Amino acid sequence: WPLLAAAGNISAAQARQIMCRLTALGSAPSLQGYNLLLTTIARACRHNLGALSDAGLVLQSMEDAKIAVNCFTFNALFDVLAASAESPLSEVTVNDVFQMTKRMQDENVHADTVTLNSALSVFLSLARANPPRASAQDAHTQIRVFEDRMGVAPDVISYTKLLEIVAADAGNGLASLLDAHRILEQMQKKGITPSRISWNVVMSVVAHAAVFEPCAMTQADEVLEQMTDKGFAPDTFTIASYCTCARLTF
Repeated sequence: WPLLAAAGNISAAQARQIMCRLTALGSAPSLQGYNLLLTTIARACRHNLGALSDAGLVLQSMEDAKIAVNCFTFNALFDVLAASAESPLSEVTVNDVFQMTKRMQDENVHADTVTLNSALSVFLSLARANPPRASAQDAHTQIRVFEDRMGVAPDVISYTKLLEIVAADAGNGLASLLDAHRILEQMQKKGITPSRISWNVVMSVVAHAAVFEPCAMTQADEVLEQMTDKGFAPDTFTIASYCTCARLTF
């Protein structure tokens, strides 16, 4: 099984072939082996070398072998969903995320913040699709489910991913800087300090919305001042978004 981890970018079919060969040699996969296989499939999907159906076959094999899933299994499954959703031909929807989350609850699988962030990555992939198949509202719903029903609180990575989804919405005229500020307020109420990445994403919200917002440069100046006041000097990502605002508004 360490060979599978070191195999690099192989196809999902090749990964399953390795599993079959190891099993034939008397090295049947454990729960850890199956989770590793799912992680390999997620990586394959990002390179168009796998599909969601490959993960389904692995899950069926786990059920046949009577191996119970755990948190790491679902983390990998959400990664597979996120990677699959990036394909233009993908049929992944928000309902797939909600159904997988419900399965975790039904099977009493303990979730953690990594699980939540993996699930939010699916919404981000869907929000960036053309046409978009998810929105920040969907992501908010997911966060509430994890908080209220699964006892998992979002962290700075969770909120930064949510801001990224808002940026995707902003590019479609469905969100604005006001929505980003609301998320920053939520973070403040929970005692979570926005990171440099968080602030750069806020600036990208302004850049994505610039084509719809005549006051985008004023907003960009405000965000620049706010993040500087928080101790974050602008970097190349900040400047790139700022220049995008200038290009789209002047």
